[in-house]
Amino acid sequence: MHRINERLGAWINGASDADGEALAVVLQHLAVGLYEHMGLEEKLALPPCERHIFASEWEAMVASGAAGTRAPPRSSEVGLGLPSVGVIAAAAGAA
Repeated sequence: MHRINERLGAWINGASDADGEALAVVLQHLAVGLYEHMGLEEKLALPPCERHIFASEWEAMVASGAAGTRAPPRSSEVGLGLPSVGVIAAAAGAA
């Protein structure tokens, strides 16, 4: 996240093509890491959750995680701030 903040700051301050490309590169690395992480989570963590957590409990956790967010998040994005990452990536030409 430190690298993203650095690149974002440079892009905001200068908005050059090079700054946008550098930001897009670090956001792409984040996206790859998140995709891998979420895949492992779905494979290893969610099956036990499905066996031990009721749907109503899951929905309450999602609602709690979404509390205070500005836009209704997709369930896979709750608490991760990914809607804003998508906006930044789109502005940087990565999306």
